Amino acid sequence: MSKWFIVPALLLALPLCAEWPGDNKVGGQIRLDVPGADLPDAVGSSAPGLGLSIQAELHTPPFRFERSESMICARLELGGDAWRKLGGSGDRSVDAYHVGCDVLYFLKDDGREFLNGPYLIGGVEGMAWVVGAEASSTGMQERAFRAGFSVGLGCRLSESTDVELKFLGSQVDPSLKVGVAMLCLDVWL
Repeated sequence: MSKWFIVPALLLALPLCAEWPGDNKVGGQIRLDVPGADLPDAVGSSAPGLGLSIQAELHTPPFRFERSESMICARLELGGDAWRKLGGSGDRSVDAYHVGCDVLYFLKDDGREFLNGPYLIGGVEGMAWVVGAEASSTGMQERAFRAGFSVGLGCRLSESTDVELKFLGSQVDPSLKVGVAMLCLDVWL
């Protein structure tokens, strides 16, 4: 994916976060991606991949709705993930670039000014896949744009730190189904 796509997308996302009512957050996420389904066979390794995202978390203020409704928030994200065979050819790789929207539901409210503690995650992703020639079933580099979904569980440890365990599912083509278990660390500014 070209930097000419990422930079304008970031610039368009920042004003949205600034205009949303409530205590919004902007930050980043780093992921350790454990491949599953057909992905380890395509890459030739079950070694974890790495991922990075920038994200904005959008909240509704409690004074506008019932407190229970304010325990739901939306998260917009833009990021990428990469899987490689260590010491292998650069053609034996799979990369994913995504734009997504997650909904978070916090499981408890302890009356603090910010939501904290455990939460559930559910989301949809628009995924741009780049599969190297040696990882592809056709022997040629493949590019595909597909939908994906994510579900998981997270915990807000402080106002600036979350940890999450998520599952991502998608399909590049009929011969390459992707399932990824992700261990995530979110840092909020």
